[in-house]
Amino acid sequence: MYSHIASNDSIEPLNFYGGWLVNGTIAAVGGSYAGHGKSEGQSWIDIATNVGLLRLVGVDYELKSGTPPANDASYVYFAVYPKSYLKVSTGATVNRVFSHDHQTSFDNVYGDGSKPTVGQIIGKRPIDLLATNVHTRVDGSKFADTIVLNDAGSVAYSNKGKDTVEGGLGADEMYGGEGKDYLFGGGGADYIQGDNGNDRIYGGGDNDTARGSAGKDFIYGGDGEDSLSGQWQNDRLYGDADHDVLNGGDNNDRLYGGSGEDDLKGGRDNDRLYGGIDNDRLKGQSGNDKLYGEVGQDALYGGSGKDKLYGGDDNDAVYGGADNDKAFAGIGQDTVYGGSGNDQVYGEDDNDWLYGGSDNDKLFGGIANDFLYGEAGRDKLDGGHDNDRLDGGDGPDVLTGGIGADTFVFSTKLGHGNIDRITDFEVGSDGIWLSAKVFKHLPIGPLAADNFVRGSEAGDTNDHVIYDAKKGVLSYDANGSKKGGEQVFAKVDKNTDLHNSDFYVV
Repeated sequence: MYSHIASNDSIEPLNFYGGWLVNGTIAAVGGSYAGHGKSEGQSWIDIATNVGLLRLVGVDYELKSGTPPANDASYVYFAVYPKSYLKVSTGATVNRVFSHDHQTSFDNVYGDGSKPTVGQIIGKRPIDLLATNVHTRVDGSKFADTIVLNDAGSVAYSNKGKDTVEGGLGADEMYGGEGKDYLFGGGGADYIQGDNGNDRIYGGGDNDTARGSAGKDFIYGGDGEDSLSGQWQNDRLYGDADHDVLNGGDNNDRLYGGSGEDDLKGGRDNDRLYGGIDNDRLKGQSGNDKLYGEVGQDALYGGSGKDKLYGGDDNDAVYGGADNDKAFAGIGQDTVYGGSGNDQVYGEDDNDWLYGGSDNDKLFGGIANDFLYGEAGRDKLDGGHDNDRLDGGDGPDVLTGGIGADTFVFSTKLGHGNIDRITDFEVGSDGIWLSAKVFKHLPIGPLAADNFVRGSEAGDTNDHVIYDAKKGVLSYDANGSKKGGEQVFAKVDKNTDLHNSDFYVV
């Protein structure tokens, strides 16, 4: 029976005939030696000195008589340092266990790709391990291990201790452990899972999937289209380059999309989401979140909770969602929706479209020509600078045009308390638009003089818009001179000098 051990490809092998070497000694890196012993299940090899790289030949490790086979291409390699205990399983019918005393160990494990798997490598002491060209599973020790995987795609399980696992160019699987681990995916589409402890996870190149766990994890996607999940603690996720998907999970997370068109989901609790460069989609979900679109044409969704949303640069769409939110358009021609709850919506720069949603909202146009629509509830609309268009929607609203030639729109059904107050109407500059769908007896276009009357009631059948200057009240009379047809729809400052030329039917 034989076993064949050699230091590298270029020197003579170390041959042991008559069984496994038991308690033998290797003290040199070259030459040919013979050893004798008896194989009884597990065999022990003690290495007296670091001998560089050793090669074991024989995939199944079946005990045979005669000389070693020529040109056997199935290898498992060991580089020797005083660190670890390894169990090597090659898929053979007979497995062999190699251990050490307190002075020696097998530190690195290599393969040449001739077999699809090397099975398990289990560390009982701190190990530094490198497995190349064959699919390998590695289980770390309870100490601080460094595990470097191969380029064929391998599986590594960290254990206790502060471990470092580095993937190769293949598609690797890595699982953290109880300590604070550092997991590097490298090349290939990797799957990386943290565990207990505050882990650092780096996807590297290609399309990776990385998940945190019970600790406060930092997860970096790197290049490629990555999927990152924070799980249960206060995590930080960085998408980096390309199109990434980030999910914060539970607790207060921070998500950074980086470059590329990214999807960010905060999950539960109070999260912060940063879209980064390019066109991103951010969803705060539950909790009081802060969302920053940053550069690119972004879509922001606050979800439930009292959220703050900032569109950032370019043309964004911002949705506050449920509860009382603050939504800021930022730079660009943005569309901002307050949603349900008592929201504050800010247009800021450029021409924006602002929608309050349900409940009692405050809308601020900011700079440029903005459109403000209060929708349902008792809303307050302030156009700010430049030429704005304000429509209170349902409910009694307060409309302030601000600086510029502003337009006040009345497009909702009359009655039911839908009476809006205009606080700063400027005659000759501002205008009032009446919807033909609501003011049905008025033809589209500039309001005709015979359809407008100043006083407290209609004087003839053509008098449909009635302005009581003493009270500052505007009414619509669908019946003309008939009694009971007047419905108040707006109020302005008393004695404002309104004329038919201030109105337009659309």
